[in-house]
Amino acid sequence: MTKSKLKNIKVIKIKEKEIILLKIKSFKDNRGEFIKIFSKDNMNFLGKNFNPKQINFVKNSQKGVTRGLHYQIKKFAEKKVITCIKGKIQCVIVQMDKKKKNYLKYYSFLLSQKNQRILVVPKKYANGYQVLTKGSELIYMSDNFYKKKYEKILNPDDPKIKINWKIKKKIQTNKDKFSKFLR
Repeated sequence: MTKSKLKNIKVIKIKEKEIILLKIKSFKDNRGEFIKIFSKDNMNFLGKNFNPKQINFVKNSQKGVTRGLHYQIKKFAEKKVITCIKGKIQCVIVQMDKKKKNYLKYYSFLLSQKNQRILVVPKKYANGYQVLTKGSELIYMSDNFYKKKYEKILNPDDPKIKINWKIKKKIQTNKDKFSKFLR
């Protein structure tokens, strides 16, 4: 990474090298604000093979909405790039590779319109988030297509992981709420 390539992005160091947290710079003037979320030439550290297959927009209606934890396996494992463009969320990722020393360890990040951070979620990590302000919105990119057959769900309240969610009373789908605990 050369400094000139990252002139509008600051990489925030994380203990695990594969997890990348970015702080992006916005451009403001009397017309409003402009934020470049993704530019292939400015994101070379994602890997030269990072090729977004999906770009998703999510609008959350209520504080406490909790989505996930989801991941895909085998040939549909995916790297994701997530940012919150309105409001604030707690984004949680969990290492799901049994061969890694940090297997089942979780990492929690606050993403918000105000802090302008982008989280890069590596393959073999489950991810989910909790809405901390009503009406939060986010955009996420994935380098693979969604395939239900390859989807795995990790219960957000699994006692083996013990995620410290900011809001205890969660609004969830039955799919997430009643997913099985790890054994």
